[in-house]
Amino acid sequence: MPQAALQIEAGDTYGTLRGVMLECDVEILRDPAMVAAVGLAVARRYRGVPDSPDVRAEIARRGAKRVALRFRPTRIVSWDHRKLAGVGH
Repeated sequence: MPQAALQIEAGDTYGTLRGVMLECDVEILRDPAMVAAVGLAVARRYRGVPDSPDVRAEIARRGAKRVALRFRPTRIVSWDHRKLAGVGH
């Protein structure tokens, strides 16, 4: 099974760094209906795109050349340097 690591960090100095890393198994979704459903969900959430027959048709057309990825975390690591006493402040 394919694997991936996803990491998100925030903070500008050592004392303000915080983040999370997820080690994941990855499922590659190739089914056009699943890819279109993911595409629509992303477009609606991050671009405010309405759900309409025209939008669905356009997303399905674009999705024909794409896959979707489903991440299943197997390990999660987080850190928050703001909790270190007196460091970077």
